[in-house]
Amino acid sequence: MSAWEGQADMREIDTTPGADGPYAPPRDWDGSGSQYVSIMRALYTGYASVRQQMQAAARRLPMLTFNGPYAEEAREITSQIAQAQATASAKENDQGQSTGASGKRSQRR
Repeated sequence: MSAWEGQADMREIDTTPGADGPYAPPRDWDGSGSQYVSIMRALYTGYASVRQQMQAAARRLPMLTFNGPYAEEAREITSQIAQAQATASAKENDQGQSTGASGKRSQRR
């Protein structure tokens, strides 16, 4: 499986097979919604460029328009990435508040 590489337009997500962007499956691909989710998961975990583009899209989720035959699945994937980013950010903030500059836990009084 090859991955899309390039710069995506982060205003409109096109899920049409063969379209430009990390959310588009290969040109001749014809699969179900669940198969689309599986291929996107494989691309996300297997290719850093795809993962970075999807993570960037997740940060812009409220401003995005999703088009194409897998628009609903792509929106759900992006929502899950955004949720994971929010969870990771919250954990980092919690850790930052409980450690001092030395990295050691501060004593709470």
